[in-house]
Amino acid sequence: YYSGIYFQDDWKLTPTLTVNLGLRWDHFTPYAEINGRQANLIQSDGGNGSTGTLYIPKKGCSVPRAASFDALLSANKITLDCTSSLATGNAQSKNFAPRIGFANRITPLWVVRGGYGIAYGALANIGFGPNIGNNYPFAYVNSFNSVNSYTPFLDPTGNTATFEKSLASINVQDPAEVTPTGLQLQGRQYDFQTPYTQTFNLFTQYQFTHGDSIQVGYVGVVGRHLANLGTHNATSQILPVGTNIYEHIPFPGFAPNSNYQTTNGTSSYNSMQLTYEHRLSAGLNLLANYTYSKCMTNQAFYASLDQSYRAQWLPGFGIKGDYALCDTDTTNVVHIAGQYQLPIGRSGIYLKDINRAVDAVIGGWAANYIYTFQSGNPFPIYCANPTTANFGCYANVVPNQNLYAGGRKQQEWLNPQALANPPQATTIGQADYSPLGGSPMMARGPHFNNLDFSLFKSFTLPRETRLEFRAEAFNLTNTPQFGQPGNTGGFLNTDSNNSNGFSQITSLRNNPRLMQFALKLYY
Repeated sequence: YYSGIYFQDDWKLTPTLTVNLGLRWDHFTPYAEINGRQANLIQSDGGNGSTGTLYIPKKGCSVPRAASFDALLSANKITLDCTSSLATGNAQSKNFAPRIGFANRITPLWVVRGGYGIAYGALANIGFGPNIGNNYPFAYVNSFNSVNSYTPFLDPTGNTATFEKSLASINVQDPAEVTPTGLQLQGRQYDFQTPYTQTFNLFTQYQFTHGDSIQVGYVGVVGRHLANLGTHNATSQILPVGTNIYEHIPFPGFAPNSNYQTTNGTSSYNSMQLTYEHRLSAGLNLLANYTYSKCMTNQAFYASLDQSYRAQWLPGFGIKGDYALCDTDTTNVVHIAGQYQLPIGRSGIYLKDINRAVDAVIGGWAANYIYTFQSGNPFPIYCANPTTANFGCYANVVPNQNLYAGGRKQQEWLNPQALANPPQATTIGQADYSPLGGSPMMARGPHFNNLDFSLFKSFTLPRETRLEFRAEAFNLTNTPQFGQPGNTGGFLNTDSNNSNGFSQITSLRNNPRLMQFALKLYY
C-alpha cells in the first residue's frame, strides 16, 4: 500500500523574486501476501554472514513443510521466525521530501532560476521473479529421475511411469515430498529503504534580441538506496578456478548465489546544458540545445548495469568495485529542431500580389526538421577465460595500446591486441584482487545521428477552409546507425578473419528511411 501527502506554494517575495517551497511525505508498506505465503532469508552481517533467519508470516508457517527442511535449516544455522505480520520486513516512516525553487529577474532581459528537491521512488514492480513468494514451501519442484538413459522410468509406486500414473501416485501439492537439499532461498533486505533521488539545477537565461535568447546551466541528480538485484549465500573470498565453492559459502545445504534484493545502489549525474531559442520571426523558429554530461552508478540489473556484480561480498571490494559509467551515459548530446514557413505567396512577405493559380504552386510551403546527435554509449568487455571459481571478471586494457586502433570497423570495432585477460587466482583468500580485472565500462560504441524532415503545403479554399499536404521522412539521409558491438571474450582469438565475432556489430539502432504522405482538411 502507498500513501502520500504534500504541501506546496509560491511566494512572490519581491517584484523580481519568486520562491517555490514544498514538502512531501511518502509511505510504502512492505510487500505482503494475503495468506502469508512468502519467505525471506536474511543473513547476518548484511548478507554474507555464517548465520541467518528465515522469516515466514505466521499464516504461511501453517503450510506443510518437509521435516527434513526444518532440520536442514538448523544444520545450516538458519533460525525459522514465524512473524505476526504478513510482511517479512520493515517499512520506512521518515520519507520526507523537501522542494525549493526560485526565479529572480536580475534585469528585464536577464533571469536566474534554480531548484532542489528530493523524490522518493515507488518500490520496484518486479513481477514474480525474483520474488520471495517463490521460496519453499510456497513454490517448489518435484523431481523424479530415471536410473539411466535406457531403463524404463518408474513412478514412485514402482510401476512403469506415464504422465497420468505419475500425477495420480504422488501428492504434487504436498511440500513434504520435496528433498530440501539444494533449494534456493531468496532474500529481500529486511529494512528495505525507499529509493530516492536528489535533483538540483541552476540556470541563467538572457534575451539578447526581441526573439532570441540563450540559456546555460547545471543539472545534477544523485540516486541513493537504489534497488539492486544481487546474490547471497555466496563466496566472500577469492578462490582459484576449480575450487569447490560449497566449502566456502555460509549455507552449503542450500543453493549458492540465490537472489538477494537490496537498496544499496547509488548513482550520480552531472551535466552542463546550453540552449538557444529563436522564437517565430519572419516564418522561422529554432530551438537548439547541447548537453555535456557524465553518469555513474553501481546499480545492477534494475537500471544501468545490466550485469551481475563481480564480487558482491568480497571485503574491500563489494559493489563499490563496480561503480562505473552508466551504460546509458552519453557525453555529448545535440538536438536542433525548427520550422521555416517560406515567406513567398499571398500569405507571405514576397510575391503577395500573385494570382491564386500561381500561389497554389509556390505559396504556403513550410518545412520542419529535427536533428539529433549522441556520442557513443559505454559497454563492458568480459574476460575471455575465468580467473576465479565464483567471481566475475572484466578484461584489462593493455598499457600504451589504442583500444580503437582498428579504426572502429563494423566487423571489429575494438583492437583485440589492446585487451588482456587478467591473471588467474592462485591462492584461496588471496589479497591480490587483480584477477577481477579492470573497469566494467572501458569501451564505447558508435555515435548516433539522425535527421527527420517534413514538408507541408497549404491550399486555401473558400469559406475559411484549407487543405494541407504533408510529406514526412524519418531518417531522411537513410544512414544506418550501428548498435553496440559484441563484448564476449573472443579478444584472445588470433584469427585474422575475426571468425568468433569479437566486437562485431550485428544490429542497428534505427530503421531505414521511412516516408509517409498525408492530406489534412481544416474546416
